[in-house]
Parts: sequence; structure tokens; C-alpha cells
Amino acid sequence: AIDAAGNLANIGVTVNVPEPPDATPPTAPMLTAVPGDAAVTLTWNAAPDAWTTRILRSTTGFATSPDDPSQQPVYEGVTSFFSDTSVLNDTTYYYTAFSSDAAGNWSIGSTVTATPGLAFSILLSTSASTVTVNKYATLTGEYFDSGIVGSAPSSVSVWSNANGAWKQIGNAAYSSRNKAYSYKTRITKTTSFQFRTSGSSVRLSVVSNTLQIAAKSTVALRSSTKVLSYGSRAKVAGVVNADSPTSVKIYRYAYNSSTKKWMYKGAVTPGVTARTSTYATFSATVALPRRGTWKLVAKHSAAGTTTQSKSAYRRVR
Repeated sequence: AIDAAGNLANIGVTVNVPEPPDATPPTAPMLTAVPGDAAVTLTWNAAPDAWTTRILRSTTGFATSPDDPSQQPVYEGVTSFFSDTSVLNDTTYYYTAFSSDAAGNWSIGSTVTATPGLAFSILLSTSASTVTVNKYATLTGEYFDSGIVGSAPSSVSVWSNANGAWKQIGNAAYSSRNKAYSYKTRITKTTSFQFRTSGSSVRLSVVSNTLQIAAKSTVALRSSTKVLSYGSRAKVAGVVNADSPTSVKIYRYAYNSSTKKWMYKGAVTPGVTARTSTYATFSATVALPRRGTWKLVAKHSAAGTTTQSKSAYRRVR
């Protein structure tokens, strides 16, 4: 426009240019899972611009998108945790979490797997790793859990393979004070043990570590006469654990004064004179056919080990 003096007027025009739509997706939530008894607890940290979080579940694999038709939606909302209780123990589940913002942009998926069940273990130990045959050992099963089990089973079964095959031999009771199971058993031979749980009261079977206790045989030899006349016989007796008393032998050694060495002169098998549930006695008459000093040693083989008594010395004049 031009005024009366011929001046050109300035005309201002305002143009509003719209901002481009938000096309940046939020950061994926950091999904974690803690399995429990027939439950999985899910937690996540969503980005500040996240509007909502959607979690999909499957037993075959992770979701490829927030609308993956092969997945089952289990949660959608604005919180940061969810407990999935529609699961079965001993089944592995695949979870994928997506976050969306106000513009409807979806993040990439955050994935985690979980296998619900009774998450506990038993560590088996013993009072002694080697025990004299027919003596007792105490087995202790220390109980550990993930903090979500709630309470330990009241008892566990005790298994041994003393005869070459695993067999249940009893049950170990639980002590809440010691947080452990305890079982006392007699050791008759070298044996491996396990504590186990199974059955309807414990949905997830647990087997402890395998613990072996070695059985050690024992034998003692005694004789009242220490000096013998030439041609006489030494009368000896002893005590041995009761599992295999007939495996005892008495070994004779004659001392050679020239070489200063003990010379082996054979062995005799004593007879069993008495037997109880824990020990047996034996006796023998041993010929010492030369003058000089003799050494008698009783040896007993049982439970895969050989044990010998202290030496008994006899002098023939």
C-alpha cells in the first residue's frame, strides 16, 4: 500500500510452522526376573519419557514386537513391577518388555527368562570323612534358599550306595535353629550318601552333593607271654570289628641280627572265638621255630582298606 506522500507501507505476515511429530522411541526398560514357587516376580526401570510398559510372555521364545501374535500379554501399565502367578514350576518362560511414550512410539524389547520352582539347595557334609567300621557318622545337610521359598521341607530322604545301587535308608529331620538336616548312620563299608527331596510337598526335586565316607578297619593284638622257651608256641588273641573277622591274619617276622632286618616267615589265620554286633575276638597259637626275637602283626582287610595292629614282640630262648 502507498500513502498520500507516495510512501510504501510495511506489511508484517506471521506464518506458524508446526513442529515435526516425535518419532524417537523411549529407551528399552531394563527387565529382571526372580523365579519363585509357581510365580515369577518381574521388575524394570523404564525411561523418563516412557508412558506405559507392556510385557509379553511365551514358552517358545522372545517377542519380536509389542504386538507379536505368538506371545501372551501378561501386563500393561505404569508401575515398575509385576508378579506373574499364572505359571507352572519347572517350565522356562520367555519375557519381553516394551515401553511406549506419549506419541505412541515403542521401544525395542528387553528380554529375560525365568524357570519357577522351589529355589533351594542342600549342601551335605559330615563329622568325619573316615570312620572305623561299625562306628557312627553324622551327616549334616545345610539348607540354602533364594529368600522366596518361605520354609524348608520338614524332612528329606537319605540315600546311600553301600551295595552298589542307590537306596533310601531313612529320613533326616530339619532343625530351624541350625537351618540344617541331620542324620546319624553306622558305617559298615566305604559308602556314598545323598540327601534328596521329592513328592507332592516339594514340587521341584532337589538332590544334594554326593558325599563319601571311607570305612577303616581296626584290629588289636595281645599276648601275655613275652619270653618263650625254644619249641613252644606263642598264644595270641585280639579284637577286630565284626563285619569280617575271618579276614584277619597274623604275620610272623624273625629278626636277623646280621642284616639287622626283619624277615617274613609266613602268616596264620586265627579262629574267631566270640562275636557281637560291633566286634569279634580271635585267637591263635603261632609257632616260632627258631631262637631270637620275633615280631607278630595282625592285619585285617575290610571295606577296601587294610589295617594292621601294633607289633607284638616275643623272644624265644
